[in-house]
Amino acid sequence: MVRLIFWPKKWVVKMSNTLIIAKKEFSNLLRDPCILFILAVYSILALNSIAYDIDIYFYRGMISGNSDFVSVILEQEINILTRYGSVIALMIGFSSMSSEQMGNALKTLITKPLYRDTIINGKLLGCLGFLTCVFGYITVFFLSMLLVFYGGMTVNVLPLVLEKLPFLIFISLVYVTIFMLLSMLISTAVRSKGVALMLTILSFFFIDSLLLNINFAWSISILFGDNSENVLRFFWAIAPPGILSSIINNCIYRTPADLIQTLSNISFDLSKLLIMAVVLVALNYSLLLRRDIQ
Repeated sequence: MVRLIFWPKKWVVKMSNTLIIAKKEFSNLLRDPCILFILAVYSILALNSIAYDIDIYFYRGMISGNSDFVSVILEQEINILTRYGSVIALMIGFSSMSSEQMGNALKTLITKPLYRDTIINGKLLGCLGFLTCVFGYITVFFLSMLLVFYGGMTVNVLPLVLEKLPFLIFISLVYVTIFMLLSMLISTAVRSKGVALMLTILSFFFIDSLLLNINFAWSISILFGDNSENVLRFFWAIAPPGILSSIINNCIYRTPADLIQTLSNISFDLSKLLIMAVVLVALNYSLLLRRDIQ
């Protein structure tokens, strides 16, 4: 009976500690000069995508109607959120853990009477909240600049864009979270800040570029005696960029009437991304607990 009375109070205290850590994390990221500089570059890249990349589609005659324009807008938006957003996510994860280690704040946290999962929950909540705000800012900036550059055309297709945009933002957030969690894992595992940053950059290059390269697949096929096309197909099926590409093809180039079928088509690919994120969360939990024991 006593346990039934006091358990909710402990849960409330635990949630309160989690929110305090999340608020601190969000505030630290908001004041980090490196993160703010990358956000400024992010905005410039988004503007370049509108002013230059979309113009190329018009110049090549690849936009002949509203449906083509919607597809181009969504393709550019998700490219901005995922390709550039994954770099932001890497830096957020790295900054989140390495700054705590440099200031010995992580050591202080794990020696206080806190639940160990409260620390990682707070950090994840703060980082995800910051990433969500970044995505919201970039999306509003992107759509605003579209109205400036393409005025009437953008107004005509805006309802169709907004219909699919929330779902694409959610997929993009899941995708970049994988890179954020990977960066947090590396930064927690490696005590040297410089080495952790180098490994974080190398891991991004490996996943984003090398893993889906035909020459790399050919090298692996020689080692295992398989066909390079089969190896490349396997990498495209397990690598986050390859999975994302499959999802994009099913999301962007289908009409709203096919939404249910689209959800059915991408469910397996989306599940793979979610499983990767869950595994990385579990590894972060495990590593933080091990650090506590040591």
